[in-house]
Amino acid sequence: MGYMRTLLSIALVCALFIPVVHAQDIADSEVEIVRSSGLGSDPLLLIPIVMGLIVSLLLWRFLLPTSLSNLQVAFEIDDDFYEVHRLTKNRSDALKIIRPRTVFFGVILYLMAMAGIMILLSDILDDSLIWNRGPTYYQPALALTAFLLAIPILLSPFISLYAQISRKSASDSIVTFREFILN
Repeated sequence: MGYMRTLLSIALVCALFIPVVHAQDIADSEVEIVRSSGLGSDPLLLIPIVMGLIVSLLLWRFLLPTSLSNLQVAFEIDDDFYEVHRLTKNRSDALKIIRPRTVFFGVILYLMAMAGIMILLSDILDDSLIWNRGPTYYQPALALTAFLLAIPILLSPFISLYAQISRKSASDSIVTFREFILN
């Protein structure tokens, strides 16, 4: 049953993207990048930025707390025997979890990356599906996308490494403190 569901999902995705993917003539494939001074001629170039920010706000206010509600963790205490703890029951509990500064910083990085992806995706899709024109990109939208994607990409490895190192040093200091108390 799972194999058939996977096959149908792949077929559905392929069927949805067949009209989007098509070969272009050489004259059609030229990319136009509009500088910030050219916005007066086409204010619709701001639509991808607005769409990216709206989707990010919706993610932050609705999707993220909903997906974190009723969050449970399980610890294996014996073979096939688990102790389950509930961290959140509802959306307000989920919002309390993401409120501390360190967690909120990670959430902001996630939302920045999602906003950058949404700006880029809506910029690509509105040219080909809505306006039926060649690829036209607004230079400040590209710069904003690069900034929103670069910050999480550059900071994430260092933050993860710091979290692992600080956990290790904290556990070492606890052992040393216990040894100090016992001796």
